[in-house]
Order: sequence, then C-alpha cells, then structure tokens
Amino acid sequence: MRFLPFLIITGLLMLMPGCGAERERASPLETFKTYAKAVKAKDLTTMKLLVSAETMKMYEQEARAMGVTVDDIAGRETLFNASQSVVKTRNEVITGDTATVEVENAFGQW
Repeated sequence: MRFLPFLIITGLLMLMPGCGAERERASPLETFKTYAKAVKAKDLTTMKLLVSAETMKMYEQEARAMGVTVDDIAGRETLFNASQSVVKTRNEVITGDTATVEVENAFGQW
C-alpha cells in the first residue's frame, strides 16, 4: 500500500489526453486536477479512466481479495481525502514520457 500514491500519480500522468492534432496534451498538473475534481464529485468512472493500467490491475486484485467491487477500491484508494477543501501540489517534472507531481495529503505529507 505504500506504493499506491506513486502508482496513482504515475497512472494519471501516463494517461494524459493527447489524441488528434486539434487537442493539446494536458499537463500532468491539469490531469491531476481533473482527477481531484472527479474524487470530490465521487465520479468513479473518471477516476478509473485517469489511473494507469497497473493501478487498475491492483484495484481488481484487491477487490477480489476483499470480496468488494473495483469501484469500492477506487473510491477509497485516493491520494487525498475528498473533504479536503484545498489540494496542494508542487514540483511538476516532465522527463520524456514520465512525469511527476507532488501532492500534499490530509496529514500535510508530500
């Protein structure tokens, strides 16, 4: 579980929209903000679309092991508490096909 935040952020950053010539790719920070809005709105469909395939695989394995749905896991395995009024981010770094954004959790940890 210690790697869950890393997997989620990595997944979010890997799934940045960018198809077609008309649309510019979203930055990692923009992608995370979309995820944050989905968490606050409890929009599980969007949340699941924005995580990596590896994270979804982990959700599925955990759901099977616990006898719950993937939605149950996706809804509770977030990087922050949906009740947080402000989600702070810092240090967006893009290196080739990899990007990171640090996110402060409800306990003030980055």
